[in-house]
Amino acid sequence: RALVGLMPEVPGLYERMSTLIQQRAEAAIEDLSTPLVRVRLQSALDDLFTRASTAQERLTFFSRFYATLVDACGARLVRMTASDHDRAVAAISHLPLLLAAALAESVAASPDWHAAQALAAGGWDSMTRLARGDVAMGSGIFATNPAEIGARLAALRSTLDAWAADLESGDVQARAGEHLARARAALEEGS
Repeated sequence: RALVGLMPEVPGLYERMSTLIQQRAEAAIEDLSTPLVRVRLQSALDDLFTRASTAQERLTFFSRFYATLVDACGARLVRMTASDHDRAVAAISHLPLLLAAALAESVAASPDWHAAQALAAGGWDSMTRLARGDVAMGSGIFATNPAEIGARLAALRSTLDAWAADLESGDVQARAGEHLARARAALEEGS
């Protein structure tokens, strides 16, 4: 969306994302073993970052580069509207970032933070990995999609409230088991 000027202006976000895309694309090109594929990708990348001067040209060159990369990796291209994309990434990208940051903020503000930190291991690292990312890029992401992130956060609050009520019930193990089984089934369904 930034390539066609549809994304709100967030100082430095377009440049950070462009740099990240360019770095990852160049690394992917190096990893591919077929010289012809490398040439096609490098040509498309060069067009994107050197020949494109308008938003429409950037979109055209980016689409060409991306289609070539997807094909070279044997992946599949998923096409959707911008609003469908924003709703989806709010759920699978932006909300997890918010949750990781909120978890870190909440636990670090508790009086026993240092004791908890000394015991932290893989679960903590997995849950807070996203909160360790680039602050400017993360805040820029939130600035570009606040309505969809807010809707996903409201749904998460409802689920967290259900968990909180179940933790106060007399049958914590059974109710927690139900939550965990639903979560696992949902994740396995998409696999």
